[in-house]
Amino acid sequence: FYNRLKFVALQSHTFWLSPTPDSVSMGWDAACLRVCTAVLLKERKTKRQFWVFNTHLDHVGEVARANSVELILNKIKTFNSRNLPVIFMGDLNATPDSPIIARLKTELDDTRARVGDDVLGPLGTFTGFKFGEPNPKLIDYIFVSRTPGLTVRKYAVLDESRNQRYPSDHFPIFVEIDLRN
Repeated sequence: FYNRLKFVALQSHTFWLSPTPDSVSMGWDAACLRVCTAVLLKERKTKRQFWVFNTHLDHVGEVARANSVELILNKIKTFNSRNLPVIFMGDLNATPDSPIIARLKTELDDTRARVGDDVLGPLGTFTGFKFGEPNPKLIDYIFVSRTPGLTVRKYAVLDESRNQRYPSDHFPIFVEIDLRN
């Protein structure tokens, strides 16, 4: 979702995380069909443009996760021929010490790291609906390009509940990004 009062979608793409990304297909050792959706947004007020990529990587296939990351990074380069700011986010089903997170960090910055010690909320994002679990796993991320003028102002993992229940098996991540390019 995006706020249509603030932004205009100039382009959008959906591709499957598989060797045949242009057709409905399951990739490599994946257990499920997985996609990545990309949108080029223009802010109505400032006319600034930026890309947003969103995905959910496979929860079983290690090869699928690794190949999907390579495919997404290649699509970012293909779609973003004008070197606009990029936001890439999703449930990556990978912990911070995994090879795919290390691979992403070679080309993009983790917004959590960009704010340093100014992180709000718990470390982890995946709860499995287990209320009050002391250390949920961090598997959800928001990455940004190293575009000049792109600043991450805030990062928070929102762990609110009601009646000792979470609204999802994942805590949402909130970031505030400034795109002064």
